[in-house]
Amino acid sequence: MKQVKDFNNVQAYAEYRTLPKGAYVLKIMQAVPGNNEWNSWIEVSFDIAEGEYKDFYMTDWKNQTGEDKKWRGTYRLYETKDDGSEQDTWRARALKTFTTALEESNAGYHWDWDESKWKGLLVGGLFRIEQYQKSNGEIGNAVRMNRATTVECVRTGDYRLPNDRLIETSASTASTTVPGINAFVDVVADDSEELPFK
Repeated sequence: MKQVKDFNNVQAYAEYRTLPKGAYVLKIMQAVPGNNEWNSWIEVSFDIAEGEYKDFYMTDWKNQTGEDKKWRGTYRLYETKDDGSEQDTWRARALKTFTTALEESNAGYHWDWDESKWKGLLVGGLFRIEQYQKSNGEIGNAVRMNRATTVECVRTGDYRLPNDRLIETSASTASTTVPGINAFVDVVADDSEELPFK
C-alpha cells in the first residue's frame, strides 16, 4: 500500500457516543434572540452539567472535524403572536414552564424578560427520542430536549419523561410534531471563535 502523506497527524474516526433519553441537569451557555420572516424565538444553548454525560455537547463539539461544526445542545422558545391560537397557548406555556424551572432551580433568580441573564444558570431538561426523515428516505432517531423541569426533580427522579415522537410508518399519516414548538436546531458556529457563543 502506498504510504499516506503526514499519516501520523491524520485523525481517526472516533466512536460517536449517543445521549440516551432521560432527564439531565443542564447549564445554560447562552440565550439569544433569533427570528425569520415567520417566527421570533429565544435560542438556548446548553450543556449537561452533572452525571455520566457531563459536558456531552462540549465533547461532541470538540470531536467535530468538518467545516460546518454545530453546537447540538439547543432548545428554542418561540414568542407568542397574541393571536389566540392553540399554538400561541403552547408557546406561552413552554416559556412559563422554562422560566419557572429556572426560578426554582437558581436561588435569587427571578424572570424579568431579559434572557441574557440566563447564561450560567442551571435548569432540568427532559429528553425524548424524536424520529425524522432522512434525505434518502430512511428514518433517523435523535434525542432532543422536549421540555424543562427543575434541577431538584432531575436529581430526585421526580419526573415523567415525555412520550417519544415517532414517525408513523404509513405514508398517509403525518408526524405528531407541532411546528414551531420546542424545535431542535443546529447552531452554525463562527469559525473565528473556539465556541459558538460568548
